[in-house]
Amino acid sequence: MSLQTTVCNTIVSIGDNVTVGQKIKEGEKDRVQNFSGIVIAIKGNQGEKTFTVRRIAAGAIGVEKIFPVDMPSLVSVKIVRQAAVRRSKLYFLRERIGKGAGQLPERKAKQKPALKTKQPPEEKKAKTVKKVDENKQKPVKSSGKPRGRGRQKVSSKK
Repeated sequence: MSLQTTVCNTIVSIGDNVTVGQKIKEGEKDRVQNFSGIVIAIKGNQGEKTFTVRRIAAGAIGVEKIFPVDMPSLVSVKIVRQAAVRRSKLYFLRERIGKGAGQLPERKAKQKPALKTKQPPEEKKAKTVKKVDENKQKPVKSSGKPRGRGRQKVSSKK
C-alpha cells in the first residue's frame, strides 16, 4: 500500500489527475496515445508496482487502465491537478455517476512563511508620532440619559 510512486521521473500520488502518454506501434509507425484520468490505486512492490487510472468516457462509461510503473512503452506522465484525499484506494469513485465521478477536493499548496531579515538601525524608518493637543476636548454625544454614575441604589425608606 503506497500513497505515491515515481513514474517517468514524476511523483504520482493517489487522487492526482494525470495524463499518461503510452507509445503504440501500428504497423511500422509509432505514435503516442494519451490517457487522462484520476489515479485511484497504487499496488505492488518495487518491480511489480502498478497504478490504476480511471476516466469517464463518452456516454458516462467508466474506463480503467492499469499501468505497470516500469513499462517500457510509457513515454510521459503529466500531473494536471492534485487532489486532497484521505483514502489509499479510491474505489468509491466507481459508484459515482456524471460530474461527481471526477470531482475531488483540490490539494492546497503549503505556503512557506516569509523570512524576516533584520535591518540595520539607520535603515529603519522613523515612526511618526502624532502630537495631540491636550487642551482640545472631544465632543460628547448626549442621549438624554445620565451617564457615568453606574447603577444607583434605590432607597425604600420614606
